[in-house]
Amino acid sequence: MKHAPIDLWSFESRVEFWLLKSLSAGVTSFSSLLAELPGVYPTAAMAGIRRLVKSGRISVEMGRKLALQARVASSPTSTYAELPPPHPLDFEWRFNQETSEALASRAVIPSARRFGRTLCLGVPTVALAAIKLGLGQHADFLGEANEISTAVSEHARRRASSLSTHFGSSRASSASYASVVLDPPWYDDCLHEMIPLAASACQHNGTVFVVAAPFGSRRSAIDHRANLISIAEQCGLVLANQVPAFARYQTPFFEANALKAAGLAVPGDWRTADLLEFRKAGVGSSLPLKARTRPRPWHELSVGRMRLFIDVSQPDEHGGDVTLNSIVAGDVLPTVSRRDGRRTRANVWTSGNRIFRCNRPNELVAALEGDLLALPEFYHRDPCRPYYHRNFQRYATLKFHLQKLSAKELQEEKEHFGGNSGAARRIASRTQREVAFAQLLGSAPRRDPLQPFGQ
Repeated sequence: MKHAPIDLWSFESRVEFWLLKSLSAGVTSFSSLLAELPGVYPTAAMAGIRRLVKSGRISVEMGRKLALQARVASSPTSTYAELPPPHPLDFEWRFNQETSEALASRAVIPSARRFGRTLCLGVPTVALAAIKLGLGQHADFLGEANEISTAVSEHARRRASSLSTHFGSSRASSASYASVVLDPPWYDDCLHEMIPLAASACQHNGTVFVVAAPFGSRRSAIDHRANLISIAEQCGLVLANQVPAFARYQTPFFEANALKAAGLAVPGDWRTADLLEFRKAGVGSSLPLKARTRPRPWHELSVGRMRLFIDVSQPDEHGGDVTLNSIVAGDVLPTVSRRDGRRTRANVWTSGNRIFRCNRPNELVAALEGDLLALPEFYHRDPCRPYYHRNFQRYATLKFHLQKLSAKELQEEKEHFGGNSGAARRIASRTQREVAFAQLLGSAPRRDPLQPFGQ
């Protein structure tokens, strides 16, 4: 009896097939199981294991063993202390150091031999790897106007590297790169934005390296891959090579918190992705190479090492206050999926995946930036009146609570990267070095939003 191709199976059936295949090959631990699966999310893998136990296809003892192992954390192998923590709203998963260096070598070295340059399009770790390998003079970095891009630029200057950085309103030259490396977020709208940019940047007969979602990452992954290839072909790119499971990601701190909130431990650098190599064969579309911007007007602030995103797209509610209201139990959203409906209620978001609802987000931004006199509540107010001082005290208390939250997330991040390991110590020292580096580079240090008012 013939069976339908696996591409036509339901996502749950495919996950169960991959699980049984790995288990029958002798895999006996949950972390090894995740490494064998094609990017299946840990919660989806556990759900599949429960279904297999319920249907009698694996033993109850094996199911219990895997469930227990899923609650035992294993630390990632490395981290990038040079960069601020990734934020879930940036959809940024960073390659581990081995993958970053492998991509830098695969893209930059052949291009340099042809006297060409490589564009690192939104992949800061590949840019850092190029600097580390002494290839910075052959590469450029293009990213959003945020703290990540600023950190890449500062790191290049500290290492005296000639790597060029372009972000915000700056642009890179079209059709000037022998190779382009990009890792688009795994959503179709991001493909429509980033693939044409990469194609526009690449020279004729150049190579575009696209890191793509593996087929087990979610139920729409097969359609997503087909859409990626279709968009690339419309832009004059021809698929030349595919390397399954080429890339491996660090588990970001925000995802570690989400997994813990969902009842699972962090299984190390478990997430993989495929590498697609395209050759620029045609003209295709041509777009100005300008860094992408967020679809929502999130205002970014730093409280210590914690990155705080505040949505200021809506006016403050009349009669509301600046309190941070809980949306989920424990405040950590137990998922990183963009499709989760609870995300729409959040307008304050930390880099540890904590979400809140604030009735007066614009007032919160002004309070943290020390620009309260710009608010209607304070404009033309007499600083000697009790109203003025009562509100200053209220904001000072809020800042104190955010400072405690920042310290908590710093400790969580250190524990995620191994407690007293070298990676954790580099994270702890990063904040202390930040002002010194800014002074060394001749830029004004950023105002600490936690300083008392008037200082």
